[in-house]
Amino acid sequence: MLLLGGAFRPAGAAPEGPPRPAVGHRAPALELADLSGRPVSLADYQGRAVFLNFWASWCGPCRAEMPEIERLAASLPPGTALLTVNLTAREASPSAPLAYLAEHGYSFPVLLDPADEAGARFQVASMPTSLFISPEGVITARVAGPLSYRAMQEYLAAAAANPAAPQTGRGLGSLLPEAVSLGPAVLPTRAVFWLAGLLLAYVLAGRAGPVPAVAESARDLVLNLAVGGAFGAKLLYVLLDPGAYVRSPALLLTFPYGALALPGALAGGLALGLWGLRRVPDRLQVWDRTLPALLLGVGVAALGSPAPSEWALGPALLAAGLLSLLAQTRSAPAAGQGTVTALLLGALAVALADLARPSGAPAGVTAVQLAAALAATLAWLWWRRREKVP
Repeated sequence: MLLLGGAFRPAGAAPEGPPRPAVGHRAPALELADLSGRPVSLADYQGRAVFLNFWASWCGPCRAEMPEIERLAASLPPGTALLTVNLTAREASPSAPLAYLAEHGYSFPVLLDPADEAGARFQVASMPTSLFISPEGVITARVAGPLSYRAMQEYLAAAAANPAAPQTGRGLGSLLPEAVSLGPAVLPTRAVFWLAGLLLAYVLAGRAGPVPAVAESARDLVLNLAVGGAFGAKLLYVLLDPGAYVRSPALLLTFPYGALALPGALAGGLALGLWGLRRVPDRLQVWDRTLPALLLGVGVAALGSPAPSEWALGPALLAAGLLSLLAQTRSAPAAGQGTVTALLLGALAVALADLARPSGAPAGVTAVQLAAALAATLAWLWWRRREKVP
């Protein structure tokens, strides 16, 4: 019955209204001169998917990304285009980007922005900033921070496939800068929320319940899931393209963008989490205490995203986590009951929050909702079967 709500979600459609430098909206106009002085307009690339990158020669993360951009320029798929914009007004001198390009022999297309006109119009606050634009002129992705060659390919292929649905959400993440620079690394603002959620989950997992040994195992599980998830998200890309990280080791410090990041994070987190539990006798009690804390932690992390399905997920998961904690404090549940309660409430929260994301899927039902419903159903069936075992 929950999945029936998918039929009433807003359908994905091309956005209307004035152009905006945000996902799901038409890209603003851009017309600048290239290195030879020839005027180039973004409108010239109508009908092709475009990778638009903003950079500066003094920017460390931009420098780490440059070999990957050069590599992409040499192997652009048909129907796609690459444009980079040097924010010349933010350089030490107008000649600085020219000297940098000549020194390294880069040949990808470069436009110069001496008046910061494009930087202001596209609201570039941190560098590098990359936008991926569909053949219809709709922004399908906006990334703050350096990208690997493979991630660029994935985003560009997604832009060529279909335009993104408009994102009208206004979470906490929309009120803050896109990214925070930490030396050579660029940390997306949503990663700061992720770290805050991790800290909250770690503290709560250690405080719930009276058994010290279980509390310590619960804390270890939270850390193993987080560390394994971070390594898993990055490891897949490193294994698939090790040469990129040999040429630019700074890419190892970048946030793991791309379609493989989420499955890699799930696999890595679960692998390290289960490995850490291999010698714990009361695994179910550990999960009982960890999952409600994780729901609250992930809820905090989701508040950092302006995407509709994610900012809606924040309050939904916070409510699910609080209800899971209350369910454990009001009774003396059997081992495993807290885990099942958290899975059921978490799946409900995910399915409900997903309704905020426009979709053109059949009847509006998405893979996210189906996966949540399947996880909840399997958890319930497992619990029913366990209750019947004498």
